[in-house]
Amino acid sequence: MTEITTGTQLRSKGASFSIKKLLATIHLWMGIIFSIPFVLLGLSGSVQMIDHLPERFDPASAPQRPIVEIIQAAQAVAPEGVRLAGYDAPGKPGGAATVRFAAPRAEGEGARPGPPGAGQIRVSVAPDSLTAEQAQAPGRPQGMSFDRMMHDLHGRLLLPGSLYGRQVVGWLGVFMTFLGISGMVMWWPRKSQIKQAFTFKFGKSAIKTNRDMHGAVGIWAWLVFVLVSVSGVYICFPTSINAMVDAGQVVREARNPRPINVTPVDGQEAMAVDEAVSLALDAVPGGVVRSVNFPPRPDQPYRIQFSRAGDYNGVPQATVILDQWKQSVIELRDPQSNYSTKDKWLVWQRQFHAGNGLGWIWWTLVFLSGFLPLLFVVTGISMWWLKRRNRLRVQAQ
Repeated sequence: MTEITTGTQLRSKGASFSIKKLLATIHLWMGIIFSIPFVLLGLSGSVQMIDHLPERFDPASAPQRPIVEIIQAAQAVAPEGVRLAGYDAPGKPGGAATVRFAAPRAEGEGARPGPPGAGQIRVSVAPDSLTAEQAQAPGRPQGMSFDRMMHDLHGRLLLPGSLYGRQVVGWLGVFMTFLGISGMVMWWPRKSQIKQAFTFKFGKSAIKTNRDMHGAVGIWAWLVFVLVSVSGVYICFPTSINAMVDAGQVVREARNPRPINVTPVDGQEAMAVDEAVSLALDAVPGGVVRSVNFPPRPDQPYRIQFSRAGDYNGVPQATVILDQWKQSVIELRDPQSNYSTKDKWLVWQRQFHAGNGLGWIWWTLVFLSGFLPLLFVVTGISMWWLKRRNRLRVQAQ
């Protein structure tokens, strides 16, 4: 007898495959396979935030003494032959200023690889008494404290090699972003179920309780979860993403500033640091100097960073690039005034990810988001395991 397949049967067979089912399968197994790394990244990120509570910048932290006196006190205890590299103002009232030194550069040597300040010797100076601590020896090993372990766990999963570990963490961020987007697609309710989709109640079956909690918490925290995941990807792959979105030059140079040349003037002395800071202040009304990067060579300019009173810690600082010979400002880089919307968004990615710069509400949301992977892993795997157990019981009957 010939089997006749009706249109209804065809639609039924075709419905066995759908985009939602495919996303659900990928969503499930990606969450199971990478469950432990996801949980470790989330929890270690929240732990780190405890030491970086949102505080407003207090102009009283700026030393009352001239910066040149603080530098002279640091030079008295610095090793011989080092080059003055930078100055960092105290982080809070009563704190110590930091003066940075580096080995002098050879003729024609360019900027050294790595982030600014890498490999420099630091001297702490009390601004009131001008007492300076002994200079730190370069290359001094750092102990594996709990804070350091949390930092390395979040930044590279304790994998050897910072670059390799950062790339792994970056791809985990990509997977988290996919889980957030696919979760939204799978959660999207019918009109008649919108209210129920935003809430959950205990007392149902274990599967329904876990499913409702997974979906309801996920939708309420969706924006924060996705934004923290996307910003984490950017932090791990800044060069690639900057090129992809055609970021401005100011964003591309955030970690490795391009050399800007100035022309020394014969018979003229370069501006002293206090004069340079005073000139730079004219370009940043209401600014308070936070750091000074000194010219590594006579043909390189000053780079002076400023914060503004009332800014939360972490707000991107304004940078003034200054010609110490012509006594003029070469360029002002201020995310609050002269960055494009796209560049402002990019330069804020690290702050979005760390919960910095936007006050207590954002800090709290980001802190709590670190516990979301744990909740999603527990409820998601519980749903899968309970369904599998019930299915095996049915098959065994």
